[in-house]
Amino acid sequence: MNPIDEKQQMVKVRDYILNTYGKDYGIKDSDIGWDGQNVKLGEDVLFKPAYVQDGRSYLDQGSVDSTMQNHFAKTGMQPQSYTQSYNSPYADQIKTMFDQIMNAPAFDPNSIYDTPEYSALESKYQRLGDQAMGNTMGEASAMTGGRLNSWATSAASQAKNSYNQQFTDLIPQMQNNARNAYNSEMSQRMSILDMLQGMDSTEYNRFADDRDFDYGMEQDEQNWDYTMDRDAVEDGRYNTEWAYGMSQDELDEAWRQKEWAYKVKQDELDRALSYARLNNSGGPSDDNDDDGPAYGEIFTLAKNAMLKEDDPWKWIENNYAYLRQAMGPDVIMKLKALIPESKLDYNYSGNKAKEAFKTKQLE
Repeated sequence: MNPIDEKQQMVKVRDYILNTYGKDYGIKDSDIGWDGQNVKLGEDVLFKPAYVQDGRSYLDQGSVDSTMQNHFAKTGMQPQSYTQSYNSPYADQIKTMFDQIMNAPAFDPNSIYDTPEYSALESKYQRLGDQAMGNTMGEASAMTGGRLNSWATSAASQAKNSYNQQFTDLIPQMQNNARNAYNSEMSQRMSILDMLQGMDSTEYNRFADDRDFDYGMEQDEQNWDYTMDRDAVEDGRYNTEWAYGMSQDELDEAWRQKEWAYKVKQDELDRALSYARLNNSGGPSDDNDDDGPAYGEIFTLAKNAMLKEDDPWKWIENNYAYLRQAMGPDVIMKLKALIPESKLDYNYSGNKAKEAFKTKQLE
């Protein structure tokens, strides 16, 4: 990574965690620890920073975000705004109805004997039996002149027992009715419980939608802030690269200008040497000639051109004929005196200029 880009993406770990995740996840400054090498959250090691400076640990933003998301997924931590508890307005009613269903006693057929309906029917048939018995005995007494016999007594008893039997025959139906009433009540309780649970589910979905919307808005805001930060980083990187490109262009332009100036000087020297060769100059002259450059100008151009070469002797050899023609046979002595010691080479073999210098054969 480009050192400039890496530096721009570095964040102060503690400050970044608190500012980015502190509020939503309930992370406090005291929760963030340091064991001498690693940044910790509680007892969990998060990561080792890239470097520590002035008591502050630094790491690139992408690594911090990735590590924090992995930590939340591992521990099940969620934003507090997302995990806020749901308070049901129907909780008490649901619990009451559920308890009534679960704690309801099983149906008891004998429970009819304790009901007002049973007591009322029993009294009714008891009264009808007594009435029938009295009527039968009265009729029998009228027929016998007021004397009751065993037949009259038996007939009166049968009349009463008939009503007792009618009442007894009603008991199974009464028990069946009681069972149906029990089942109906239990079904009604179940229906009420279902209705309450349905209303509670609707209320919870409304709560969840609002919570998710708020959470989504917070996430969008965080993503927007993150995007803006990343855009700022990218803009900074672009500006840096642009500035770097501009500086490179300026350097390239300066180098081109330098090369151009050198080429111009070289061209001037070539023209001067060519002029000297074509006009067969007969020796040094300090006076300007209307038809060409002066001696001093040619020497200066030759000196500057020679000193730019890694092998000055080679340059003298290549241009010696022109130099001698323009400035005379002692030009080698003058130019040699200007060659730096590090570039002096006394291997004269094959180099006419060096050989001429060695033997002083300058003519």
